[in-house]
Amino acid sequence: MSEHRPPDNAKADEQLPDDQISDSTQPGRPSDNTNANYRPPDDPETAPSEGCYRQETRNIRRVAFILNPASAKGHARKTARVARKVLEQRGLEIVDFPSDTAAQARDSARRAAADSTVDAIVVSGGDGILSLVLQEQVGSDKPLGIIPAGSGNDHARHYGIPLNPRKSAGIIADGFVSQTDLGLATFTDLRGKERQRWWSTITCVGFDQMVADKTQEMRWPHGSLRYILSLLIILAKFHPRPVRLSLDGVVWGENHLTLCAVANGKCYGGGVVVAPQASSYDGVFSISTLSSMPRRKVLRPLLAAKRGKFAGAPGVTFHEARQVSLEMEGLAPIADGERLGYGTVNLECVPRAGWFILPRPEGI
Repeated sequence: MSEHRPPDNAKADEQLPDDQISDSTQPGRPSDNTNANYRPPDDPETAPSEGCYRQETRNIRRVAFILNPASAKGHARKTARVARKVLEQRGLEIVDFPSDTAAQARDSARRAAADSTVDAIVVSGGDGILSLVLQEQVGSDKPLGIIPAGSGNDHARHYGIPLNPRKSAGIIADGFVSQTDLGLATFTDLRGKERQRWWSTITCVGFDQMVADKTQEMRWPHGSLRYILSLLIILAKFHPRPVRLSLDGVVWGENHLTLCAVANGKCYGGGVVVAPQASSYDGVFSISTLSSMPRRKVLRPLLAAKRGKFAGAPGVTFHEARQVSLEMEGLAPIADGERLGYGTVNLECVPRAGWFILPRPEGI
């Protein structure tokens, strides 16, 4: 075990499209979208130090393999074949779990998490199916391995996982695992049911959320180019929205914002760095805000984010908090690309709730 810090870098009955796999429109009892057996690892009032995150090398011999066959317009199948070959060459046994629909993928994740013969859960696909599997994996002590095969792959970018399937499969076979922070969102869905959802990278609302929605709607182009095109489409009709925001109980001073991003991860939209200070190993969110400004001025800070220079751009501020309450008029925030609910959304940073298979840091 080591105390080194890893790098930060549809409806249920429909076929899973690319990265839009989602069960967020399904009604359910309170907390239906979270693993009910999970309990926070410590007193939520006590922020962890970096050395408190468990990191260890495990002997991973048998993995549950969950593939979104529609990711990247079907290219995920080819990516998965390459990754599986590497895993098999390294002596790992692969057990396939079906995931042709959102409901099936969620059920497969639930069964894999409960299977005592499975050492890890491997997901080959985009951020959408990762978000879905995360709901069942949390609290299982089975680490989540990632074979990036989507159009954005922001989880992989954040955790420093190579986009090359041979290299990402090799990381899984190496078996270095680490705890990470996760976010837990509590919200009311469109049918008036209180729900909760785990998320790993970013929850956003405002201009960026509208761009993310548009990005998910579009099938072309891929990656960051799709984000840029979506940005230009939304820019033509955008205006800042009234917002209610509190950080650790302190009410935010502005009543209009262009965007707000609550982050454990640094990027979204295929690598757009909107939260450069975010970390999954400090027990707090990094909150990025862009103040209300005329439409003609919005593009400059957002293009700065694309270039990795969001910090210092006009109207941009950064904050930290463990608990965030957020509501923006007429918009539903999205977490890891999945829509939450309208009205107030409460976000909590839960230290050490995540288990991921990550690249081994230098010196370990």
